[in-house]
Amino acid sequence: MKENAPETPKSISIKAKQWSESAEYVTVIGSIVGTIAAVLTQEIALAAVPLTIALGFSLDSRKRGYQALIQQQRHTLYQMSQMLEPLTTQLSDLESRSQSQQAELHESTLQMQQAINPLKLQLGQLKNQWQDFNELTQKQIRELKESSSEQNETIASQFEQLFDQLEQHLNQVENLGQNLPSTFAKEIQHLQTQLNEIQAQSHQEAQDAIAKIQGLLTPLNHQLTTIEGNYQSLKEKFGHIATEIASLQAQATYSPQQAKLAVAVPEMMPETAIALSQTSLPWRCQQVLRGHRQAVNDLALTRNRDLLISGSDDKTLKIWQLNTQQEKRVLETHDTAAIKTVTVNPEGTIIASGRDDATIQLWQSITGKPLRCLKGHDRVVRAIAFSPKSQLLASGSDDKTIKFWDIETGVVQQTLTGYADWSTKITDLAVSPDGKILASSSDDKTIKLWHMETGEIFGTLNGHLGAVNSLAFSPDNQILISGSSDKTVKLWQWQQRREIQTLMGHGGSVDAIAVSPDNQTLATGSWDGQIKLWSLATGREICTLKSHASAVMALVFADATTLISGSSDTTIKIWQNTVSEQNSD
Repeated sequence: MKENAPETPKSISIKAKQWSESAEYVTVIGSIVGTIAAVLTQEIALAAVPLTIALGFSLDSRKRGYQALIQQQRHTLYQMSQMLEPLTTQLSDLESRSQSQQAELHESTLQMQQAINPLKLQLGQLKNQWQDFNELTQKQIRELKESSSEQNETIASQFEQLFDQLEQHLNQVENLGQNLPSTFAKEIQHLQTQLNEIQAQSHQEAQDAIAKIQGLLTPLNHQLTTIEGNYQSLKEKFGHIATEIASLQAQATYSPQQAKLAVAVPEMMPETAIALSQTSLPWRCQQVLRGHRQAVNDLALTRNRDLLISGSDDKTLKIWQLNTQQEKRVLETHDTAAIKTVTVNPEGTIIASGRDDATIQLWQSITGKPLRCLKGHDRVVRAIAFSPKSQLLASGSDDKTIKFWDIETGVVQQTLTGYADWSTKITDLAVSPDGKILASSSDDKTIKLWHMETGEIFGTLNGHLGAVNSLAFSPDNQILISGSSDKTVKLWQWQQRREIQTLMGHGGSVDAIAVSPDNQTLATGSWDGQIKLWSLATGREICTLKSHASAVMALVFADATTLISGSSDTTIKIWQNTVSEQNSD
């Protein structure tokens, strides 16, 4: 499988559209900057703060520079669209030519076969006639030879000569029949060679055109990088301005008109107000990974945490290189099965994906080669988990069962059937760090604990008022965390089967949970599009990250200061704890 497939004109066109939208977004940011600068200039003039006035003029100047840069970018995008249109037409013509050649080749092959078939039939009839004639002639020759007449012997000799001539003629005809297919095969091969040459020529023309487009994209990409860098600087200045405003509000005495103006700023621009409020958060989004076309349902990391695996409703698994934050490989199944869950074995060598066609696909993580498809469930496989101590894979399905698989043989070792309600589906699985206990959640509002070795139920945890959708053990194996459609997160002392604490604050179902490797931070993601970070020791909320446009479906910690989230908005975001990094420096 190719790691870096050439971009098609269609994908380039999509990127151009995305960049165009990004340009419009930066234009909006520019107008917001102008508005803020104007309001701040008026407000700060009233408060007599020269420093903030200078910042306002600086931002307004920066806005004009952005507008010029964006205009140049749009002109380049227009040139690209003008080039892409004839290229698309050319490729369409080449494809039509190729299809026409294939149709002609197919028609020629049929005609040749139609010509060969009657010849074969005639040869068969001729051979049968020859056999009848041969028997009759041989009989007449024997009768002539048995007579003593010299004349009869002469006639017999003539018969033999005539017989030999006829046999030679038959052999020539039969050889012709045998050579006909090979002759036609050579003609077919010649036509196929011509078709391959046309296809190769078409491919080369397309590649040359794409290379020309990519040549235009390179300077444009540099411009976008510059804009993104300047935008980050702009956000930092927003943070400084927000601090100045807070300081003025704390120190100054406002007239009624001034107070009304100060309150109007966040009300007029709520999105900007949110951005300003997040500049002081300890966790910040450092990178957005794009590539999936539909919801990102699950995330997993390899053992050394250098590779990220994402599974999506777009029926693909993607492998990302975390140190470069680039897509490394795409694993496609070429079928109609959406991927609902992913995990990696303890050695980091095997990727497993649960799919909505009731199967589990195993892949080799290094090469991306498919290894085995596990079949045994009757409905969607929503949860899978490897035991950290063995090559045992647990899977949970909408068919109400949990299965233990030996991934070496692909054989089901055991099936757990502890759920009686006909409507129940298994929503998540988590294996304890010591590999002895399996926790399963379902839409019957309970959490069940199972002995991995025997498959027996260890206990049932009750307390949620809605379906339990997500589970995670703490790294020290002391706490089990659960998230529910009742919008709460619960912490359990699972060994005593006792609830410790309930965390509230999400506005939607909690479908994603992760605990940092240092056992300090709990991350929860919800259908409200928010990620909340909590102190695992105290249950205190640290902060709320409001960046995803829709439901947060998956969370995973790369290390104590790096969190990765996947969302139904098709994006993957990498978050960094900048405060911890500064303290460590």
